[in-house]
Amino acid sequence: MEIVDAYAERKKKEIMQETWGHLAPQHGRKYTGFFTYAVGCYGGLGAEITSCKFKGLDDSPWFYDTLQEFASTLDMETGYVYRFDGNFVDGIFNGRVIILLNTN
Repeated sequence: MEIVDAYAERKKKEIMQETWGHLAPQHGRKYTGFFTYAVGCYGGLGAEITSCKFKGLDDSPWFYDTLQEFASTLDMETGYVYRFDGNFVDGIFNGRVIILLNTN
């Protein structure tokens, strides 16, 4: 018989909020910035974020997860380096992607 903590998920969320809550993106606030990403020659790992800066937005577990999820939806090819410029509001990115470098 396996013992399961029925409150584990709730405890995890509470601890994250208590520890990093002050870093969470503010609801309704628009953050303007960019991130660069690339896909290496071995592919399969998706986008590798190489730099990221959104004015007024600190790194947090919430932003990291949302950024990784969004980056995985972008069109990308092995050997390219891309830059996203735009805004982040309430978990949604809006902007444009340009190719910075083609190493092929």
